[in-house]
Amino acid sequence: MPTEVNCVNAETKQYSVEMTKSLLLVFDFDHSLIDDNSDYYVTKLVSPIPAEIKESYNNQCWVYYMGAVFEHLHKQGITPEQIFKCMNEIPFIAGMKDLLHFMNRDNVELIIISDANSVFIKQILQNAALDDLFSATFTNPAEFDSSGCLRVHCYHKQDWCKLSTTNLCKGTILQDYLKQRQTEGVTFSHVAYVGDGSYDLCPCLTLSENDFVFPRTDFSLWKKIKRMQKEGKDDSLKAKVVPWTTGLDILETVKPIVS
Repeated sequence: MPTEVNCVNAETKQYSVEMTKSLLLVFDFDHSLIDDNSDYYVTKLVSPIPAEIKESYNNQCWVYYMGAVFEHLHKQGITPEQIFKCMNEIPFIAGMKDLLHFMNRDNVELIIISDANSVFIKQILQNAALDDLFSATFTNPAEFDSSGCLRVHCYHKQDWCKLSTTNLCKGTILQDYLKQRQTEGVTFSHVAYVGDGSYDLCPCLTLSENDFVFPRTDFSLWKKIKRMQKEGKDDSLKAKVVPWTTGLDILETVKPIVS
């Protein structure tokens, strides 16, 4: 079962055997595993969100805005049980469950790096009986306080990466995870990143020629990569780019690597 590692705010399984695994498959969460944004979706419980809360939004740190949203939900009498039920409604993207189950093998590790929060991700994965498939989840830590209000905190505070939000540099998290696994005796022949948003570009730029970037078709990451390619500014993106629509598109590419 996952255990809490305070130094990286991650739920991670422990390994001790030295080996080279075929693939580390890294997922964003909202619009990359599930077919919606969990933070947006929860607001349906008290829609519309008051203007003064919307005006507090800052695209450099989503966490403070969502903190105000969760306080508003609590003041309106929304219970943790209602929030859990709401999360359980969100569907997974077509083919993603097939992909995840196929990747449940010894030579593959699955991790999540997401700007959502630990309560939402844990609830959605547990409800779908998928939580044990992931070796680690890196996200903004959250918990319900004694009054039942959901409290969310920044994963970290960073000022070194201009491609990322101030609370979550996915590229740093990914590279730290690879280094951690290497010290534990585990390396990967390939790394693949599955994402959709603009802030997913940072981890993609850390990958090598042996790796894969899977941008969801018609979403921000895909558009940004296409613009980079058109302008001839994609030299820094060394990994093979494979746009996808369903999880089966991803499976088609990575299946030969792990079979």
